[in-house]
Amino acid sequence: TIKRFFGILKSSFTPSVYTLDSLSIYIGYDNWQGFIENYQSDQEQISLFEKQWNLIKTEFEEYSDISIKSIQSGSYANRGEYFFDGFIEKWISQFFDSNKIATAFIAPSGMGKSSIINSIVCHYWKSPVSNRKNDLYLLIDCSHLQKIINENFNLNDFLINLSGFSRKITGKLIGHYKKQKCGRKIVIIFDRLEHIVQHKKLELFIVELLYFIIAYSDNPLFKIIISCRPFTWNLLINKINELRDVHRHWFRVQFFQEEVSNINIPTLSGLEIDELLKSNKLNLNYERL
Repeated sequence: TIKRFFGILKSSFTPSVYTLDSLSIYIGYDNWQGFIENYQSDQEQISLFEKQWNLIKTEFEEYSDISIKSIQSGSYANRGEYFFDGFIEKWISQFFDSNKIATAFIAPSGMGKSSIINSIVCHYWKSPVSNRKNDLYLLIDCSHLQKIINENFNLNDFLINLSGFSRKITGKLIGHYKKQKCGRKIVIIFDRLEHIVQHKKLELFIVELLYFIIAYSDNPLFKIIISCRPFTWNLLINKINELRDVHRHWFRVQFFQEEVSNINIPTLSGLEIDELLKSNKLNLNYERL
């Protein structure tokens, strides 16, 4: 009977109600009808989760578009697609595959941090040929946080509010996709951390960010990317050192006290500079410079 039910033995007969009831009882249901009702309920719940995920995706993308425009207006990030080269692709690919939740691009002003962030967003989520269309991504220009950070600021609540759903619903949604192991990610990007210009507010945000990283460090859905200057990274290091065992959650960053030692974005080669000048239609080359 079991072999016929699973198609191992061919049969022209459909399983009897008795057989269906017996198998359903064996796996914990009252009868076959109970199994069917539970299955339909599960399918409806999965459909609801998918709908909620896509609604949050839309909300996050709209917010990210505002951040992109803001960042581009204050940097060379609108020229940033050039910067998506093997260096960045290898970094992000390895980061996504790792068990680390956070990474950071650290360099002085003018070295292309925002351009790199812009390139990552364009390549992974805005490109029509992207293979990460199911991710949730949220790009935050930290200058937008300046007005809302206070002593009661909670990063988790802020992100939940942006999603448009309650804490309970987002908790169930995250729990569902964590169990699925479907390769999806929730990528939260904080660009220009030092644009939270008031020192006290910046420290408050750094503490919230670190507690958020600790809270979700065992959830493979979450990835955090930040960009900042070496001085700002040193503020982060000081807070990291106050918390136990936070270093292990970071990918490809250093924790030196000397600011220059923490810079992890390489300078452009002569060939790369020539390509950049050419792409911007400038009648110059590296040798002439």
